[in-house]
Amino acid sequence: MARVLVALIALTVCLAAGEAFGQYSAIATPFGNASDSFSENIGIGWGVSGRNFFFNNGGLGGAVPPFGGHDPGADANFGFNTRAGGLNFSFNLRAGQGNSRSFTSETPT
Repeated sequence: MARVLVALIALTVCLAAGEAFGQYSAIATPFGNASDSFSENIGIGWGVSGRNFFFNNGGLGGAVPPFGGHDPGADANFGFNTRAGGLNFSFNLRAGQGNSRSFTSETPT
């Protein structure tokens, strides 16, 4: 009985003094992922037309790159059309760029 009483008194003193009975530690290892991509898109089209005929070569659309954040609606468009004699000549140019960057970090504990 005396041992139990001594143990209870020791426990009460430790709790009152704010001492901890165990330790806690956490280990964290961060994982980082960075990516960067860039794209360019250039398209050329031209054509000739006359009486009873026409010829067009090259579409302006081209293949849009699946990387680099390319926005076809933001491309620059240039072109001209002229007439000489009985023929019409046309030239079109479309050019654009895109880029994207990202950084992701995860830290499991």
